[in-house]
Amino acid sequence: MFYCSLNVSCYTVRGIVTHSAVLFMDLETLLKKREAYAGKILTLGIQIAGIFLIPVILVVAVSKIFNIPFIYLFPVAFITSWVAVAMLYRKYSTEVKEIDRGIRKLREKEEQNNNAQDALQK
Repeated sequence: MFYCSLNVSCYTVRGIVTHSAVLFMDLETLLKKREAYAGKILTLGIQIAGIFLIPVILVVAVSKIFNIPFIYLFPVAFITSWVAVAMLYRKYSTEVKEIDRGIRKLREKEEQNNNAQDALQK
């Protein structure tokens, strides 16, 4: 049985076919993961709404309890909300960039594999 790893070029026709199938399955998996993030937009929107709503509710409660004017505490809620949104964006951005990097690498390997297959057929 011939084993074809992702790090080594395959020089036999059977190895190239096996390599192509593995690359295609991995590529499909990564593409599905990336598309799953597009489906999470509604959930992400609700999270962001909560991120803005919770600090405002806390500021209103603190202003009522301690008789502090709302206008003095609102900047705290505003800054807290935007910092939380930036952290959430950074988290999702990093995950999506990793998936995109994986897709790019697999497509490059697939192109190399196709070039090797074409060279063997000539």
